[in-house]
Amino acid sequence: LLIAQSERKFRNLFELSPIGIVLIDYENGQFLEINDALLEFTGFTRSDLHSLTFQNTTPVEYFESDIEKIKGLEFGHKIHPYEKEIFRKDGSKMPVLVNGLKLGLENHKKTFLALVQDITEQKKAEQELLKSKEEAEKANKAKSEFLANMSHEMRTPLNGIIGFSEILLNADLDTSQNQYVKTIFQSANSLLAIINDILDFTKIEIGKTQLFPEKVHLFELVDEVISTIEFNAYEKQLEVVVNIDHDIPECIYVDKLRLKQILINLLGNAVKFTEYGEIEISITKAEAKNESNSRDVSLLFSVRDTGIGVSEEGKTIIFKAFMQEDNSSTRKYGGTGLGLTICNNLLGLMNSKLMLTSTKNVGSNFSFTLNVPCENNQKSWKQLFQNIAQKSVLLYDRNLTALNAQTKMLKNCGFSVEGANESQDFIQKLQTNNFDLALIDKSLFESDLVKAELLKLIEKNQSLIAKLIAISPAIIENEQKKSGLTLSFEKIISKPLTPAKLYDTLKTKEETHTKQQNMEKEVFSSNVFFDILIVEDN
Repeated sequence: LLIAQSERKFRNLFELSPIGIVLIDYENGQFLEINDALLEFTGFTRSDLHSLTFQNTTPVEYFESDIEKIKGLEFGHKIHPYEKEIFRKDGSKMPVLVNGLKLGLENHKKTFLALVQDITEQKKAEQELLKSKEEAEKANKAKSEFLANMSHEMRTPLNGIIGFSEILLNADLDTSQNQYVKTIFQSANSLLAIINDILDFTKIEIGKTQLFPEKVHLFELVDEVISTIEFNAYEKQLEVVVNIDHDIPECIYVDKLRLKQILINLLGNAVKFTEYGEIEISITKAEAKNESNSRDVSLLFSVRDTGIGVSEEGKTIIFKAFMQEDNSSTRKYGGTGLGLTICNNLLGLMNSKLMLTSTKNVGSNFSFTLNVPCENNQKSWKQLFQNIAQKSVLLYDRNLTALNAQTKMLKNCGFSVEGANESQDFIQKLQTNNFDLALIDKSLFESDLVKAELLKLIEKNQSLIAKLIAISPAIIENEQKKSGLTLSFEKIISKPLTPAKLYDTLKTKEETHTKQQNMEKEVFSSNVFFDILIVEDN
C-alpha cells in the first residue's frame, strides 16, 4: 500500500511539474517516459519522442559533453545542472538547463531521470542586458572621445588668454588694471586645470593613455615637483619637508611626466587642504616585488600633511570620479574631484595604487609603491660629497620635523651634524666656531634680540660670515634677486633642503672660494650682511 501511494505521488509530480521530466534508458538513450511540460515546449508528441533518443534531440556539439556526464552516473547518483541546447520538432534550437539522477532498473533496463527546464526567456533577457551594456559602453566611449576632443579644442584659446595675460602683468599698468589682468590670468589657469583633469580622465577612460619610461634623475624630479607648490605653501606659511633615504638610487626608469603629475597632484592637495603645519614628501625603499631582476628597485612614495584629514566615510568616496568628501569641500577648495581618480588610474598602469591613512582634523598620508628599473653602480650622495671639503655642519631649524629630516639627509651625505631648534641653543653652539658650515633657517631672524646677538658674534669673528648659509623659501630668494642683492645668492639655499641643492651650492662655493673672499672683504660689512641674509615675511 505504501509503495502504491509513493508511486501515485511521484506520478502526480511527474505529470504536473512545469519543468520537463523524462525517463531515459541509460544504455541506448531512448526516451521511456515523458511528461506534458516537455512536450509543450519542444512541440513533439509523446509518440514522436518514444521513437527518438536523446542523441536525436541534441545538437552534435553537445554529444561529447552529454556522454561524459551520463557516464559519470556510474560513479555517482547525480548530474549537476548545466546549460545546453536541444532541438524542437520544427528543427530550431532552444536553450535548456539540464540535471539528472540515476534511478536504477526499470523493466530490466538501467535508467536515469532528467529534468529539462526551458530557459529561452532567461537567455533573451541576458542577451538584452548584454546588448544594453554594449550600447552603454559605446555611448560612454563616444562621450569620452567627445570630451577629450572638446577639452583639447578649449585648451588652445585658453593658452592664448593665459599667455597674453602674463605679458600684460609685466606691462606698465595702474593698480586697478593690474588687478583685472591678474584675475583674468588666475581664472584662466583655474579653468585650464579643470580642462586638463577632464582630458586626462577621458584619455585614461577610453584607453588612450600610454606610459613612456625614460631615465629620470629622481632628486631633480623632486626639486621640480616642490617648485610647483612652494609659492602656495609659502603664502600659507607651511613648512615643506623632503625626506629621502640614503640608499635611494639617483636614476630610475619611469614615465617622468606621469610620476611628476601624480606627485604634483598629491602635494597640491596637501597644500590646498592644510591651513597650518607642514607638508612632507618622502621616498624610502620598500620590499621588492621582483627579486629576480637585480636592476629593479621598489620605492615607497609618501605625501603627508597636517591638514583637515579624511573621515572614515570619506575614504570610500574620494577615489571615485567627480567626488569629494563633501560638497562643502568643492565650494571652499574648488577642483573637479578627478585628481585622485586620475592618480589612481595612472598608478594602475604602473601596477600600483594609492593607499591612504588619515585622521579627521589631524592630517593625511597618501602613498604608493613603484617597482622600477634603476642603474647599477650609481654613486651615492655620500660618495659625491667626498670631494667637498666642508664636513661638519651646525644646523638650525625651528620646525622639529624639518630639523630631523635635514639632519638625517646631511648624515646620509657623510656630514657630521649638530642641530638646534632653539635660537639660544644655536647661538651658544655658534660661539664655539667648531664647524665648517652653519645652515640657518630664516625663522632664526624673526627676533630682533637674536639678530643683535648674531651681529655681535660676527663683529668679533669675521670668519663666521664665510660659513653661514641661509635656508629660505624660493620665493624669498626671488625677492632678493629682484632687489638687486645678487651677491648673497650663492649663500642661500631654497627650502626644502635637498642633496642636489646643497651639493650645487657647496661645489660652486669651493670653485669660487678665492673670488668670494675678495668680494666679502670689499662688500660684506655686518650691516650689509643682514640686509642680504635676513628676510622678513611681508
